[in-house]
Amino acid sequence: MSAYCNDCHRPLAEGAVCSCAYTRSWYSGAADRIETGRNTRMVTLVAIGAAVVIAVAVLVVVTMKNSPAPVVVTGQDRVVANMQASTQTEYVPYVPPPATVTTVQRPPTTVISDSLRTLRSYAAGDLGTLRATANGRWVAQLSSKQPGTVAHGMRYDTDMILSEHLTLRSRYPGSLLVWTGDWPSYKNPDYWATVGGTVYATPEAANAWCDQQGFPKDDCYAKRLRTTGGPDGNTKLR
Repeated sequence: MSAYCNDCHRPLAEGAVCSCAYTRSWYSGAADRIETGRNTRMVTLVAIGAAVVIAVAVLVVVTMKNSPAPVVVTGQDRVVANMQASTQTEYVPYVPPPATVTTVQRPPTTVISDSLRTLRSYAAGDLGTLRATANGRWVAQLSSKQPGTVAHGMRYDTDMILSEHLTLRSRYPGSLLVWTGDWPSYKNPDYWATVGGTVYATPEAANAWCDQQGFPKDDCYAKRLRTTGGPDGNTKLR
């Protein structure tokens, strides 16, 4: 009589073991292994969670210990704090911006001294006489200066030039004042020259008069006055 497997109902030889028994045994072991793995993972997760909770609790405790105690601010405290802040504010004085200064350029003012006016007046009054009597003739020039001329250890200005001319005019009657700019026979047109009132035909005669009067040779010498031409040939030094 044939035997049958009670689990899979396959016929079996007398005394044989059905192969399904091995299959059931393997599946049964696999299930146990799976269950064991699940249990192991569950224990690991629980341990990790517990460690995290403990770490967070420790961090909170440490933070609370290091944090300053809470301060309760009342309305009165705010008023006092505001008053202290207002009294401790640094005072910064007001500094006005620099004023803008506008400089107006004015043309230079030429001041004409009384002595200069007097010199011009004498030269203008004597010009007609000299043109009428001395044009083309030789005269003795007693002095020739402009403001700034240094002579006899002095620097002359218009006051000193006028004073010297009036002295010569008084000492040698007939002497006249020449503004050299009126006569082309002068090389420099901006001098005041005092000339004697006598005219001569030759320069030697004019220089002879200077010798007779005892003038130093650089102070008195012959000069020809001309309204035309140039300065060449119109001066004869002693």
